[in-house]
Amino acid sequence: MASTRQHQHFAMPSRSISSIKALNAAIATDNPFPLSARVSDREIWGSQLPNLSSLNDCATRVVLQALQQARQGQSPLNSIAVLGNPGTGKSHLIAHLRHQVQRDARALFAYINAGQFTDINLLRYQFLQRVVESLRHTGSGGVMQWQCLAAAIASTALRSLHCDPRILSPSELSAKLNANSLAKNQAWVDRLTNAQFLLKPNFGDPDLVRAIIWTLCNAQAPYSIKWLSGQEIGQAKAEELGLPNPPREHRDADAWENLVHLFEIISAYYPLMICFDQVEARDKSETGLKRERVVASLIKRIWDTVPRARLDRGIVILNVMTEETWKTRVEPLPQGISAYLCKHKEPMQLRAIAGENVVELVRQWLQGYYRRHNLTPPTPIYPFDAGQLEALAREKLTLREALEWCAENFRPVEDDPFEQVETAWVSAIAAVENPEIFADNARIGDALYFAFYSAVGEEIGEVTIHDVSDEIQRHYRNGGYLNFRALGYGAGKGVAIAVAVLQDNHAKKVEAGLKRLVQYNTFALTCGCLIRDRDRPIPSHWQAYRYLQQLIGDRGGKWVDLNRADITPLLALRWIHQHREEYGIQENQILEYIRDRRLVVENRLMQAIVRDAVPSGELDELFVAQIDDPLCLESSEFEGDGPDLAQVDAIAAEGSQE
Repeated sequence: MASTRQHQHFAMPSRSISSIKALNAAIATDNPFPLSARVSDREIWGSQLPNLSSLNDCATRVVLQALQQARQGQSPLNSIAVLGNPGTGKSHLIAHLRHQVQRDARALFAYINAGQFTDINLLRYQFLQRVVESLRHTGSGGVMQWQCLAAAIASTALRSLHCDPRILSPSELSAKLNANSLAKNQAWVDRLTNAQFLLKPNFGDPDLVRAIIWTLCNAQAPYSIKWLSGQEIGQAKAEELGLPNPPREHRDADAWENLVHLFEIISAYYPLMICFDQVEARDKSETGLKRERVVASLIKRIWDTVPRARLDRGIVILNVMTEETWKTRVEPLPQGISAYLCKHKEPMQLRAIAGENVVELVRQWLQGYYRRHNLTPPTPIYPFDAGQLEALAREKLTLREALEWCAENFRPVEDDPFEQVETAWVSAIAAVENPEIFADNARIGDALYFAFYSAVGEEIGEVTIHDVSDEIQRHYRNGGYLNFRALGYGAGKGVAIAVAVLQDNHAKKVEAGLKRLVQYNTFALTCGCLIRDRDRPIPSHWQAYRYLQQLIGDRGGKWVDLNRADITPLLALRWIHQHREEYGIQENQILEYIRDRRLVVENRLMQAIVRDAVPSGELDELFVAQIDDPLCLESSEFEGDGPDLAQVDAIAAEGSQE
């Protein structure tokens, strides 16, 4: 019966690497690393900075734990100070926390750059503007944080009115308002505002709630946000939105009163994280403002005036600055003001960046860069190597200095380390795409042996490959049927897999191979693996069928399908290795190429061989020793079940002569 399988044609490695020419062209024209690695406000809010969770993870955990406690009502107000020398990643920490809050979708985030306070007489007003501006930035779901808050208010009010029991998303509500007439939206906003204050009569100023709900309407959002920041809007627009314009004579005092009410409203639905940054720089303008005093006075005012009993989900205040700023300018402030900046025990100190942090940071930085250029580099940190980057940490470079070094050294690489192997690959694929090879047990076994050899020390599936040996071929009871043994460890246990490639169509040859494959004690095995094309079935009337059932039943072995698409790259790799002198390639180049492209560990045939190969139960000490020593097979005892191996060999030999 003819086979119906459509074999896949294998032409290139599983991961298509861009040419060195294309990579160098991009590198020569576009440097992703900033020459000045100082983080700006725009980068805090944007997605350009890599979200490196491993950097300063201790500080991250403490802040997020405080946010969780605030969310649960355990700590309505908290202040945390984080200290770090210039360039150690303070702003990167804030950016990571902002990403985390955005992804978590259960908190709001405000970023306050202390350098933006420019008028000593309007500090509270400017603080309100910074908070309002922060909530304009994207929150969860790709919408403004204001709209996230507005949707929470609206959904609560709608449920109280029994209009809609669902929790509506900001996008759903925004689409609803954008499709309605002005009159209908005015009536809807009025109704929700009134319903909200029936639920929470002590909520503060209803105009704040009204303005927040209006942010859901795209046409009205800019005006309502401007009004929330304490600025005047046109009288006609104010009447349209039902919002009174604020008087200018008490702008600073009114701003603080609005902030207190705003904190109460936010806290009814979300915890709020407020991050103060850029505290350490001294003001160089004529105002003479001292940033640490401005920040300290604002935080103290929050502690003194915001009613903590009304903060259902709380506020977490984070202050980042240098250790020098804390010791020389904050701690000496009078009346114990520094304690308001750090209610969480002592300030946390950011640790120096480690080598793995630098490698991971550069990897993430370049990931987006290569994606934008539609390129795939030979390594994720190309044109750098891990040794270079780890050396930066050993030289105690700060995060900023490391990034500036990357900016200065991001340049084309003259030689592609894998160019020769890539060239050989093309001819190797052509050489092994021969149908006769697919039936050659020895050739396929040799390719699999080399694949395991190249993977020593690496993990395939749940098994770490420890060694591979073909000594089993010369075992006096084998007769050459078992190709090799792969040794490894998985789940703390030794693994010894015997691989037998049996593409034969002769019943007695298949029987002879399977007879060996079930002799676990004889050959010190934990798993026997038959490699055979499923299109070459083993009929149930063959004696080999009984051994097959024993293998995959009692013995826990397996029959792995030999698929042309999976074995072809392994055959090609072995071809390159055998002809490496002709290609002028060293063995280490081939092995590095295999590991870099993950051609073996991600090969489906290799993964199938090791899958479920970890033995159940405990192994005795003698058997563990056999696994650890590939040369100890002679000490194993024969398992005598079924016909003698010599008899099977004789019958198989007779069949091969027919």
